[in-house]
Amino acid sequence: MNVRHLRWFAPFLALILLLAACTAPAVDEKPQFASEKHLDDHYVKHVIRQKEFGNISKEEYLRRAQELVTSEPGGDILVKRRSNGDRLFYNQRTNEFAVLTEDGIIRTFFKPRDGIDYFRRQ
Repeated sequence: MNVRHLRWFAPFLALILLLAACTAPAVDEKPQFASEKHLDDHYVKHVIRQKEFGNISKEEYLRRAQELVTSEPGGDILVKRRSNGDRLFYNQRTNEFAVLTEDGIIRTFFKPRDGIDYFRRQ
């Protein structure tokens, strides 16, 4: 490469790197439900109607789902993978169950009525 090429190449490369940094997801970005409506629907079903979690806010429901699906397996946390790539999480202490898609989307979060037996059947 000669000097003439470097004059346009360096700024071009800097622009590419800047754009890549702006569009890359944040490393500490937490998993989310597919949409706000999906979160709302699950919150209403499992917290408001079925009263599985007591009196918690939608934000607390989401935080607890995120906490479970970012947990490492071991101790009370059981994890398995479905053939479609979904990861299933179960906390034996709290009886919380969640599914995280291969793309990192929270599919569901609830407390199964039959506890660990539900997790084992999956």
